[in-house]
Amino acid sequence: MGEYKRQDLVYEKEDLLISGPGKYPEYNFYRMARYGNRRQR
Repeated sequence: MGEYKRQDLVYEKEDLLISGPGKYPEYNFYRMARYGNRRQR
């Protein structure tokens, strides 16, 4: 396993947020998660 600096892996929340809907504007995580739970039963 390679060495790494843990501090380099820490990001601030502001650095991770995006403005806008993202790559797939129609995608809804909560709707897809609910659909996935129904299929497994």
